Amino acid sequence: MHEMNAGRSPDKQILLRIGIHVGDVIHRENDVYGDAVNVAARIEPLAPPGGVCVSHQVYEHVRNKFEFPLLSVGRRELKNIDEPVEIYKVAMPWEQSTRTEASSYPTNRIAILPFTSFSSDPDDAYFADGMTEEIISTVSGISGLKVISRTSVMHYKKTEKTVKEIGKELEVGSVLEGSFRKAGNRIRVTTQLIKVADDEHLWAQNYDRNLDDIFEIQSDVARQVADALRVKILSPEKERLERKPTENMEAHALYLKGIYHLSRLTGSEVERAIECFKLACEQDPKFALAYARIAECYVLNADETLPSHEAIPMAKESIARALSLDDTLAEAYCAQALAAFQYDWDWEKADESFRKALLLNPSQADTHYYYGWFLAVMGRLSEAVMEAATACKLDPLSPFAMMDAGFINSFASEFDKARAFHKRALELAPDYAWGHVGLALLSAEGGNHPDAVREVDEAVRLSDEVWCREFQAQVYSIAGLNDRAKDVLNGLLSKRFPGYPSMSFIGSIYYLLGDADTGWQWMQKAYEERDTGLATWNKSFAMKVPRRDPRFVELLRKMRLT
Repeated sequence: MHEMNAGRSPDKQILLRIGIHVGDVIHRENDVYGDAVNVAARIEPLAPPGGVCVSHQVYEHVRNKFEFPLLSVGRRELKNIDEPVEIYKVAMPWEQSTRTEASSYPTNRIAILPFTSFSSDPDDAYFADGMTEEIISTVSGISGLKVISRTSVMHYKKTEKTVKEIGKELEVGSVLEGSFRKAGNRIRVTTQLIKVADDEHLWAQNYDRNLDDIFEIQSDVARQVADALRVKILSPEKERLERKPTENMEAHALYLKGIYHLSRLTGSEVERAIECFKLACEQDPKFALAYARIAECYVLNADETLPSHEAIPMAKESIARALSLDDTLAEAYCAQALAAFQYDWDWEKADESFRKALLLNPSQADTHYYYGWFLAVMGRLSEAVMEAATACKLDPLSPFAMMDAGFINSFASEFDKARAFHKRALELAPDYAWGHVGLALLSAEGGNHPDAVREVDEAVRLSDEVWCREFQAQVYSIAGLNDRAKDVLNGLLSKRFPGYPSMSFIGSIYYLLGDADTGWQWMQKAYEERDTGLATWNKSFAMKVPRRDPRFVELLRKMRLT
């Protein structure tokens, strides 16, 4: 049509607008019906003459598979559609543009860089990291913004890279940077929002306030960013922005220390985080967010520093307390979903809680990759792959996100993509043991046993903990190195390695070694004690042998996993 119109006068040109959505369509009597058709019809008028607009669902299916850029035009309210829909415009090749590579990313895709501390007290390092985390969380609560995860932006702490370099690496159109100086009960915060394409300052502000005004500063930053980027803040989001998590500044300081320790993700650091969050709750028994973080810590430490049958009930107690105080906390719903998924095996509640968490905070990368794993276990593999891809877009420098995407793609039999994700994880963190485990299992599944053994041994060299040894025993068994597998298995049974062995993993190792009866006994024990690995790893390659046992299949049927 564009080529035809090029040779016509304006009054004789035919300009079409196209709107595309994805979903079920009913074709009857030369017409089409259904919700997907209705949404597409609402999107079509938003396209420019001669242009194409697509919904977010279509964008997730075709991005990285399409030759032209897809540019977000923001979330739009569509007639008779309950929730606003994010719309993307296809950048046609004939459109005149002087965009640089970096400027092709939508401005509502934003990175909030680590805030710089100019305080004289070196202990304020935790405050700087915690404040960055809080501003990311506050801004990401606005559904029209896509906010890069803290894990990725922390790579730019004390960086000398330019805004354009950062924008290109994170694929963002806007960058928020700032600093603060704290002295006694006073704080000075300086912020500026920069458009990556041309280094234009879209907004800048200095705040000189008392320390107990910190929440008002964070909320105002979120509002100003949305206003500068012309993103509408929905009514429920406005209410959340105006709500203070606590009035107690000592509780808030303890909370920030907890965030500082939690971000390090090692077992001992997570335990220190729990201590800080509990002290924060003692200072303010109505501090809902601190209770949600306690729950998150217990879920993370299940079968790490605590057995799951101890950790998960404590997590659920904190979740209940958090939601009784504030039922709009995405963090609490994510923890609730994980507990329902890994321990309760309540698939409906897990799905509902994951969806609630993402509705409240669509930019929460960790919720996307946990939800992706859940969907993979449920057999909803195409959805799982999409969630993993979203997590990687929101957290592009996170080896954990890449590793998670690697496993999810392997569950979906996308082995080349899985290998690429695990290699990317190791590019980001060469000492990341999980990346080597992922490659080991892919090699084992492909029959390349020497590579599988080499990769898993490298993983153990980097992390001699129980979880790594469990995979080592599995790989040794698959490779036919039974004596070496039995030695590792004996180490797991005698608790020679740090951590708590998973009963389902031990069962799988016995199965792989040819002892189905002992393997079944361990699987039955895992079922009775709600071992977290039974749900989360049942789609893995190593579980193919147990799945040949009718007793194990019956167990999975009782869990509604067949």
